[in-house]
Amino acid sequence: MAAGIAVGVLWGLIAPGEHVFVAADGVYRVGDDSNNVFVATALLLMTSAIAGVVCAAVAWAVRSTRGPEVGVALVLGGVAGGWIAVQIGTLITSARADWPGFEALERHVGEVLVVPAGAGTWTVLIGQPLAAAAVYLAATMLHPEPDLGRGDGPVGPGLIGLPGGPAPVSSAGAAPRTRR
Repeated sequence: MAAGIAVGVLWGLIAPGEHVFVAADGVYRVGDDSNNVFVATALLLMTSAIAGVVCAAVAWAVRSTRGPEVGVALVLGGVAGGWIAVQIGTLITSARADWPGFEALERHVGEVLVVPAGAGTWTVLIGQPLAAAAVYLAATMLHPEPDLGRGDGPVGPGLIGLPGGPAPVSSAGAAPRTRR
């Protein structure tokens, strides 16, 4: 949740708005700001993904809590953090822009205004949980110990061929078996 707040504040401060000219017959884009809608969405997705990587690394660093429960908590917390980031970021971008809303445009005819950046699509909510899940899953898969280093698992063999693991299966020293 704290990551969502940080992402929302950061995105709200760096997301570009879109400049529009208010005429009597409508609102028209000024310049090449149409890309800013995509840029704002991409910035939110990337900052959320970075937050997901950081959250997964911090969660993995706490050795005693490693396991599937933490992975699920990272994903659910990431979705909630993404939603919080969108809400906070939208508030900040709206405060930075001078857009009065469509209801009050008649007072601004002849002016150039800035439309605040928006999230663009709900799929930006997957940035943080997807990145967190990928990093945590990779760390889990690459760890050589079955208990993920917590120290509470059964004492036994690790992966075959790795130090501390059993030797590969072989019948080199076994007595021959024959049927008569």
